[in-house]
Amino acid sequence: MSLAFLFPGQGAQYVGMGRLLAESDPQARHLFDRAARLLGPDWQQAVWEGPEELLTQTRYTQPALFVDEVAVAESLISHDVHPDFVSGHSIGEYAALCVAGTLSYDTALQLVALRGEAMQEALPPYAGGMAAIVGLPAEVIVSVCQDVSQSRGTVVVANVNAPDQIVISGEMAAVEAASRLLRERGARRVIPLKVSGPFHSPLMAPANARLQPALKEASFIDAHIPVVCNVDGVLRKEGEALRDALWEQVVRPVRFTDCLQTLYAQGVRDFVEVGPGKSLAGLVKKTLGSDVHVVSVEKPEEIEVFVREWSVA
Repeated sequence: MSLAFLFPGQGAQYVGMGRLLAESDPQARHLFDRAARLLGPDWQQAVWEGPEELLTQTRYTQPALFVDEVAVAESLISHDVHPDFVSGHSIGEYAALCVAGTLSYDTALQLVALRGEAMQEALPPYAGGMAAIVGLPAEVIVSVCQDVSQSRGTVVVANVNAPDQIVISGEMAAVEAASRLLRERGARRVIPLKVSGPFHSPLMAPANARLQPALKEASFIDAHIPVVCNVDGVLRKEGEALRDALWEQVVRPVRFTDCLQTLYAQGVRDFVEVGPGKSLAGLVKKTLGSDVHVVSVEKPEEIEVFVREWSVA
């Protein structure tokens, strides 16, 4: 059976993430120090010291997640745990591309930093938002979003995370109106997300316009590990195809359910969530059921336990 590394997106971050690994692993320390030199000492201070409100700003969050996830992945690989496939959720896709060898660490980090800055500046602070909808079919959520968009402003499906978990995104008034209607339609839970903008919606078009020239100029080489991409759940290895898959990622939905189903069809039954949090592990279980094994690793002791178990599996 095959192994897939999964890299989480925004919402998984916490103040201090990666610090313990950097203190115990010289390679991880090098990656964090390199990022601090490229992004400035205030970035590392935001990641390791906070406050949380600062780290939540997209310009800090996205590079923080990228660096931490790559550091954890490299630690696993150094212990002879090698993925057969990689996939990432939103910003996690950049970590996947770096680990797969398509983008160099510096190039990916610079793209991620630009992406975070562009997404934060695309709209005034908190002019838009996102909410997770649990317990309603996708067609109901799409229908409500279409109805609300005709009268209250843009709101669309942004993430298809699991069969019963879909995230909507858009102008704040429209997201709030759609949330109310979806509660009335029987949603088990409606959870406003702690994000600073309406990500993966057409409102991110200004950010996409800023990012696209940098993507065009960046060097993408063919991956040595296949990557399953967000925009359509399709498996790719060619550098140009992977570049193309990032063109619209900022403004189109994350089809994470499709990514997981593609990995399952490729024979993957073992998944490792690489980085902070356990959200992707929950989505794997919801989507693929009990036929798979999934663990979340980020801290040194979690890596140590997984490596030991994997070596005797």
